[in-house]
Amino acid sequence: MAITQLCTVHLMRNILAKVKPTDKQEIASQMKEVLNPTNPNDIINNGYDRFLKFINKWVKKYPSFKTYLLPRHKLYFNYLNYHVEIRRMIYTTNWIERLNRNYKRTLRMRSSMHSPESVVFLLASIASKRTEYTKPIYQFIYEPKLFY
Repeated sequence: MAITQLCTVHLMRNILAKVKPTDKQEIASQMKEVLNPTNPNDIINNGYDRFLKFINKWVKKYPSFKTYLLPRHKLYFNYLNYHVEIRRMIYTTNWIERLNRNYKRTLRMRSSMHSPESVVFLLASIASKRTEYTKPIYQFIYEPKLFY
């Protein structure tokens, strides 16, 4: 079974689009606390519980927040299953969406491909040439663990 990670950036944007400008700053800072990927002891259930408390706090003022009480929204917290060092890489799916958009654009420009291998080669070369994918990940620190 594949694990699905929904994009926390899109969640934040969708929530902030439904609130009054006077509440945006407070809600944004609370959402950053709810979605914080830096706590090494955090797990999915804790993150989802924080999210439910946040929604229940604001649902009286913003009734449209009721839609976020569905169990499907637990999928926003699957990044907490992973080590704290890689959570920032996967808690947003923007880079995957950008890569898919580049793939679709390239395949649309080319009307025919000789073989399935040529498609794979073309898509791999696109991904390797993009400068966005060579930049370091924000606040990602890799410290190799040596096991003897």
